[in-house]
Amino acid sequence: AFFPPRERERVAQLLLDRRNLHGSARTLLRTSADPLLLARAAALEEHTDLLLDRHALGAPR
Repeated sequence: AFFPPRERERVAQLLLDRRNLHGSARTLLRTSADPLLLARAAALEEHTDLLLDRHALGAPR
């Protein structure tokens, strides 16, 4: 599911608080992953969802 940036940061902060960890929620959300690799992964996930839906194997949405 999609969360806007402010909500993602809030969830990250709640996770830190719950585990009694100190740090920046924003830092927790940053990634060092290659943006092209992330885009390819997103495209693969979308393609997989389409195939699952086409064959009636996907989860109800």
